Amino acid sequence: MTEHRITIKSVSGYKVLDHFFDYELDGWMGSDVCHSIILNDKKILWLFGDTLIGRTEKKKRGSDWNLINNSVGIMELKDGEPNKMNFFWQCEGKVSLSFFNHPDKMIGDYIWPTNGIVLNKKLYIFAMAVNATLDNSIDLIGTVCLRIDNYLDNPMNWKTEYWDFQFSGGVIHAALYGESGFLYFLGFHGKETSNHMILGRMNTNELSEKTNASRIEFFQNNKTWDNNLRRAKPMFKPCNTESNIYFKKDLETFFTTTYTSQNNELSLTWAKKITGPWSAPLPIYTTPVQNKNFPVNSYAMRIHPWISDKRGKLIISYATNEYGGMDHLFTEEGIDIYRPYFIEVELS
Repeated sequence: MTEHRITIKSVSGYKVLDHFFDYELDGWMGSDVCHSIILNDKKILWLFGDTLIGRTEKKKRGSDWNLINNSVGIMELKDGEPNKMNFFWQCEGKVSLSFFNHPDKMIGDYIWPTNGIVLNKKLYIFAMAVNATLDNSIDLIGTVCLRIDNYLDNPMNWKTEYWDFQFSGGVIHAALYGESGFLYFLGFHGKETSNHMILGRMNTNELSEKTNASRIEFFQNNKTWDNNLRRAKPMFKPCNTESNIYFKKDLETFFTTTYTSQNNELSLTWAKKITGPWSAPLPIYTTPVQNKNFPVNSYAMRIHPWISDKRGKLIISYATNEYGGMDHLFTEEGIDIYRPYFIEVELS
């Protein structure tokens, strides 16, 4: 089959969104990951993983800080444009705590919320369940699903239900897309980043019944859908843990991102159908962080549909972090690391 051709006309920074993630003088001062979910025409929810809470000095983060495992932001829109951002996390006295707690008897020691979607007037958030390790290495143990019915209320008043989604040995919710009564999952099985991404789907009514990954059908090599994960058709590689699927209406094309974090390079892949064939990933942008005197990696590159629709371009965020540690995050050189940045990509 002839590959669908897409031309990258330009790639540039999109600073309109950047300043909404500038550090607070006393509060939110950077995070891991960055995912947006449309709540309604006036509110955008932002999900963050590990988050630094503390005081910001003139040219660096201060020495009085706390690391929590997740936080959220609510961006208010005015006439469809970003207008205000508020960050939220829990507190116990003067101690900062993760916004989404870790229920007793739930898998893992804590959770990283990395993707989500509003379906049938309910907010679903998919989170990585993570085990704490002595050497601070990443030990993903599975997936936890969260459901919030009163998601339009103040986040501090949310009533959140949690359940084990029962998918382990990989990340099935790297990207989500809802269409025609189905929730599509783009993810992978295994622990090697060289693995392929695979595509699954679930009836949205089943998700509302708090079901688990056993109900996911995977797209197969023979172009049918089946529960057999091992026979799922490879979509593209490398795989990644945090992305998104975006349908650009004027080009009638699906787009998603992929990356190898240590390369600090973002790649784009596309398809006319969500089932593929997906193009070979095309490197389109190298993040400007490789000139530090310490190693930096870039990851969690994802397209944000609500602002991409409005701009007519792909608006893509990426996260950065010190590779192998975090000491340099508290120096003047590291103040611009560990926070979201945005780019815009013009296509034809």
